[in-house]
Amino acid sequence: MALTLLVIGACTTLLLATNPGPPKVDGFQEAYLAARKTFYSVLKQSSQGLPFTADDYRQLQSAQLLLPGLYEHLMNSYFLSRVPDEARDEESGVLFQELSAKMAGEFLRSIPMESPRPGISPLQSLVLSTGYYAQEAFPTFRSFSRRVHRKVKRQWAFDDMEVRKNHKITKGQGIRLAIIDTGLDPSLRDIRSRVIAYKDLLDRAAPLREASRFPYDWEGHGTSLASIILQIAPEVELLIIKFYEGESMGRVPASRWTHFLIAAGIMWAAHNGADIINLSVILRHDTPELSKAIRYCWDHNIVVVTSMGNKRSSSHPILPLYPAA
Repeated sequence: MALTLLVIGACTTLLLATNPGPPKVDGFQEAYLAARKTFYSVLKQSSQGLPFTADDYRQLQSAQLLLPGLYEHLMNSYFLSRVPDEARDEESGVLFQELSAKMAGEFLRSIPMESPRPGISPLQSLVLSTGYYAQEAFPTFRSFSRRVHRKVKRQWAFDDMEVRKNHKITKGQGIRLAIIDTGLDPSLRDIRSRVIAYKDLLDRAAPLREASRFPYDWEGHGTSLASIILQIAPEVELLIIKFYEGESMGRVPASRWTHFLIAAGIMWAAHNGADIINLSVILRHDTPELSKAIRYCWDHNIVVVTSMGNKRSSSHPILPLYPAA
């Protein structure tokens, strides 16, 4: 009998040691989960009575089920683009509650009244523009490790700019340069070796405080930019930020959320020590979030190099293009 009780006691102790009970939820997680509930609740209540299609209304009413991870995906860029440094108290439940309610309102107001593309509903047009459907698979690269092709290094523009001559003065050492674009092909070891940090703003699998996946480049545009930049300044440190993927986002026009993504990329680069930000993108409209991000860089002596477009048309009036304008 004594031996039986001893065995039972030992087994009970083992079970208690290996089964500590439900995992503890820290302050941030608790605030985050409560705020997520607020977002879906506001989305459901505020969409009632609005002139949405029957299918869009159904998705909004059951967004947490039909659009899984939507809150996490939107908050990744919304938080970075809307919350200033001095207010970034991640333990504040009040901050997340207010921010989540505002985000739900912004999302509903961003849904176009009519679909800009045939066969795509207004809600789906907005969701596509946020990068929600960006590819999550690992791209198939030609090789796991390769060098930048010699044809890239021998472009006439580098000779015209006297790049090699200027390398006697500087090669960019000590400079952090952020590229906000389509990501990077990591198989190019010449470029990958210069990357010190990265952020994939389209990674809806990673909640706000977690590291994102590597920003794989499916388009090649961001990789091309990085390649050209490193021919001019081969010793710069690169920050790679992905905000766009043409496979899904290219199917619809830019939306207000496109501006949130770009502003978030700018702010993330600034907070991670960027000295220069390369932004090869043009937008037809300005928004307060984009203007604030550019102003933040101006106030903190961060140079933003942006595009004025690829071509000029004589048949159309010259319109301002942002954020360059």
